[in-house]
Amino acid sequence: MANPNQGPPPSAPGASGPPPGTNANTEPDPSPGPTFPVRDIDLSDPMFTSDGVMQQHQATVDVEFLSRLSGCFNHQPNFVTTLGYNVNFIGGLPQGYVLETLVCGRRTDGSVALDYFVRGHPSGRSFRSMTQLTRHVYHIMRNDLPNCNCDLC
Repeated sequence: MANPNQGPPPSAPGASGPPPGTNANTEPDPSPGPTFPVRDIDLSDPMFTSDGVMQQHQATVDVEFLSRLSGCFNHQPNFVTTLGYNVNFIGGLPQGYVLETLVCGRRTDGSVALDYFVRGHPSGRSFRSMTQLTRHVYHIMRNDLPNCNCDLC
C-alpha cells in the first residue's frame, strides 16, 4: 500500500525532481571516471626488483590473501591511475617475502580467526596492515623502492 504522505514515484507523470540520470541543475551526472583493465601480476616474478630478505620460500600460495591484497591495491586510486590498470595478484608475494598466519582466537560461529603477517622487509619488521603492504608493493612494481613511503621504510 502506498504511503499517502509521499509524492508520486519519480517516474510517474507529475513527479517532482530531476529525471533519472540528471542532477538538480538538469546536467547529466558526471561519469564515474575511467575504467581500467585488469592485469594478472605475479609479484614473485624476478622482473620485480624486491628488497625482501627472507631466505625461506613460501611453500603455498594463499589465494585468498592475494585476492584481498588485490582488492586493497585497486582501492588506491593513485596506484591504479598511475599504472593504468587494476591488478589481480597471482603466484605469490615478492621474492624474499613470506606470509605467516597466527591463530588469534575463535569467532562466534566457531571458525578460527587468523592474524596475517608479511615478513621479509629489510627493517626486520613485519607488515601488519594491508594498506602499508600495498604501498610497498606499489613501489616494488614501479622499481621505485628509494621513494617508498610505507611505515616500514
